[in-house]
Amino acid sequence: MKMQKRFAVAMLLLSLCVPVFANGTAESAAPAAEKKSEATVTSTEPVELTIAIIGKNSGFPEKAENDYVYQKILEKTGVSIKFQVIDDYYTALNVRIAGGDCPDLFQCDSLHMRVFAQNGDILDMEKYKDKELAPLMKWIGSTDTNAFRYEGDLYAVPKNYVNAMTYTLLNVRQDWLDKLGLSVPKTVDDLYDVAYAFTYKDPDGNGKNDTIGYSGKKPYGFDPIVNAYDTAFGNYVIIRDGKVTNSLLQPHMKEALAMCKKFVDAGVVDPDIFTTNPRDKAISGTLGLLSLEWSVMFKQSYVDQIRAVNPNARWSYFGPLGTKVGAAPSMVPIDPVETAKFLCVSSSISKAKLAGLFRLIDYLVSDEGSMLVNFGLQGVHWEYDDKGEAQMTTKAKEANYVATYQLLGREDKSYLAIKFKEAKDQIAYASTLPRFLVYNSLITAPDGFYLTDFENYVNQQLIAFVYGDRPIEEYDAFIKELYDIYGFGDYLKACDTQMRAFGYIK
Repeated sequence: MKMQKRFAVAMLLLSLCVPVFANGTAESAAPAAEKKSEATVTSTEPVELTIAIIGKNSGFPEKAENDYVYQKILEKTGVSIKFQVIDDYYTALNVRIAGGDCPDLFQCDSLHMRVFAQNGDILDMEKYKDKELAPLMKWIGSTDTNAFRYEGDLYAVPKNYVNAMTYTLLNVRQDWLDKLGLSVPKTVDDLYDVAYAFTYKDPDGNGKNDTIGYSGKKPYGFDPIVNAYDTAFGNYVIIRDGKVTNSLLQPHMKEALAMCKKFVDAGVVDPDIFTTNPRDKAISGTLGLLSLEWSVMFKQSYVDQIRAVNPNARWSYFGPLGTKVGAAPSMVPIDPVETAKFLCVSSSISKAKLAGLFRLIDYLVSDEGSMLVNFGLQGVHWEYDDKGEAQMTTKAKEANYVATYQLLGREDKSYLAIKFKEAKDQIAYASTLPRFLVYNSLITAPDGFYLTDFENYVNQQLIAFVYGDRPIEEYDAFIKELYDIYGFGDYLKACDTQMRAFGYIK
């Protein structure tokens, strides 16, 4: 019955899927995959692996013969990679799988992986973890693999992954600090004092009241402040003392909101903190403190923009902040699996293709293979300098498309330090900062719980508390509303059950 239903859906929606291959041409649906097989073979005969992906990087060669990464992988592993870019990705992918046209591998997130595993559509990789996947497991190091699991078994090819927000920094106009005789903030109170001085003590020396003390990237603008109280600005699933809980229930949330309100009441916060990216104000020279990724502040192109407007501007970086409540230092919520678009393997993959996949994996985690898919060709797009360190050449941008081949992720810290040498110090600093870990992307809301409506109301009310439209004394009443009106209790129970299933708590 299940297959009949899925096949009916497939017939209705099959037209949604238009696979596009590495050479850029469209191709009709391939024949049904071979019968399920989990054994490996030692043959090195060339095999073709079809890999469904959500999108390709710009500049991808139209023809396979012009794709040097494709050619090198084929030469080294005997694997011909055929990417299939699918529109309306998960809908179309479901249609293909239901119709017996599953790609050999496909990008997937944790939520969809569980459905595919439950339906028997993807291969259990657990039995290969200690042998065929051993080089990969060593390469990914301490990467959290819980998100790749279903009922305790490994149902995806693990990869290195990192959320972009991992690299957020607190940034400050060092030249303004020096002029006003101030030090880099270490606590939330220090941050307030500096923001106040930057707003009202004419740090740019133009005799006008035109400077802004503090801003940040939406929706994380207030989080460096709120995180210092061991909570976050919004609905976040977290673990504390071995139990699943929520940021909204943290004991110091009222104090955190009160501190944010202090910033707002003093007029030291960017009025556009929830609506626009503060980068333009940083470039224009009107902003003194902001929470933003290193890449938007310290890439050479942005440094040049800032200096073009104000040659004397000098930005420094710091964080995280401390408070009197003694919370563990952290900055910006990060969901460790939110961006983990890993690979699932079709349960119908053939023996030869599975063996080819393992050869491909071994090559991609080797020094040669990882350098190829990270930076392109040695001697063309990158080279070793006199110190034996890799550096990009003037042709580096021609290799930007190779990121599509980073199927297993990358060792991000070392990658970025090579790719953007001008910001290696900021990258190294940002990569060490403790983060406020959240797990929202692992949670499926229970039936009848409308997550979007819930989060919209939460965000609306938090902003009301901070901007004085609702007294912070009503925070407990607000939490009661979440239980009584939105079913917050059912959501918390679902979070607990699902986090236990993933193995994060016992």
